[in-house]
Amino acid sequence: MGHFTTLFLLLLAASCCTLALFDPSQPCNGNLELSDLQIPYYCWLNVRYSSPSPSLTTLLDKGIRQVDVDMCQKDGQPVLCGEHEIPFLDVMHDLFSYLRSVNQQVITLQINTQEHVSFEAMEKIIDQACQYHAEQTEGTDDYKQYECPFIYVKPAFAATWPTLGEVVNYYDPAMAAWEGDGEHVGVQSQLILTHTLGPYGTDRPHYFNKRFSRSKDSTSQSLHQRCQTEGPIHWQAENQDKAYTKAREIEENLWDDCKQLKTRKDVYVNAIEVPNDWEDWDALYNLQASLNQHNQALQQGDFIPYQPTEAAVHDEL
Repeated sequence: MGHFTTLFLLLLAASCCTLALFDPSQPCNGNLELSDLQIPYYCWLNVRYSSPSPSLTTLLDKGIRQVDVDMCQKDGQPVLCGEHEIPFLDVMHDLFSYLRSVNQQVITLQINTQEHVSFEAMEKIIDQACQYHAEQTEGTDDYKQYECPFIYVKPAFAATWPTLGEVVNYYDPAMAAWEGDGEHVGVQSQLILTHTLGPYGTDRPHYFNKRFSRSKDSTSQSLHQRCQTEGPIHWQAENQDKAYTKAREIEENLWDDCKQLKTRKDVYVNAIEVPNDWEDWDALYNLQASLNQHNQALQQGDFIPYQPTEAAVHDEL
């Protein structure tokens, strides 16, 4: 390896050490520096949820902010596909309960249907759970159908998605215009629902948004193929040819098979999906921070080639 390349990689390693990592006590998904990052540019930590162990709450506590579920029906009621057949109502109770317990966080629930489950059926469950939690939350108005205060719906006329900070009404307490008293009252955090299907006949959604990542169908392509076209990349564990247990392995896969991250300003990673039994959390936070730094520059119109984390640089050396 040439001296220039070695020096360049060492400088990248030094810069990675200053990245702000996930801190669950901080607004805007644990990183205040990302408050101005638009929803599609944020790199979400994702799991595909279908088993009660570990619990959904445990995964959210670890920093998961995007949950994929496959929806089926049992006895006419929406349930998660799989051997456990977790009721959709239980999932919504867990999500709303968590949203009530944290400060200014954004969680996305991406629903995929293996069987036709109507928006009407799902939104009936959503309203049932939301009404219960809204009535337990100080500062909320009388509940109205399809007006869940914990759910953010992108206006149909809006050309772009808002930022993390805008979704949760985050204002920097250091700014002169801040007039809050520091107390967290009322609805503080938001859930974004997305679905892989559009309206069907008269069955039209009130809560669901179009997905802001590539559809599930695109994951049948290899990572190399997906990186050939512009748009966000959802890195999926289930679509790989090996079991990934380390964040370094994920990054090596991105580094080797998605070289466009180093050469194009229209290719970026906005989701990293890991198995439910993932353990390498600190390194994953570091990888997420590095990808978010890259995405933030792209959103601002700058192009900074993706900078590898310190672990990846050391491996390269």
